[in-house]
Amino acid sequence: MIQALLTDLDGVIRLWDGQPEPQIFLAALAALRARPATTLYIDDSHGHVQAAAELGIISHVHTDYRDTEQFLARYGLL
Repeated sequence: MIQALLTDLDGVIRLWDGQPEPQIFLAALAALRARPATTLYIDDSHGHVQAAAELGIISHVHTDYRDTEQFLARYGLL
């Protein structure tokens, strides 16, 4: 189900190096030509999620499949 969702998204950027520095999130937003208020970010690191949220990105800490599925459903992605 998630793989099908990913193929439908306009852009997916995998962030590795540089988290949770704000510059990496800003670079991702610029690459996607996205606004923080319309961008979802999911990670299992509270620090990374907090850094993204501080920039206004809609963020979620992944703890389990069901919880993340509910988060995505709230935004009409499932």
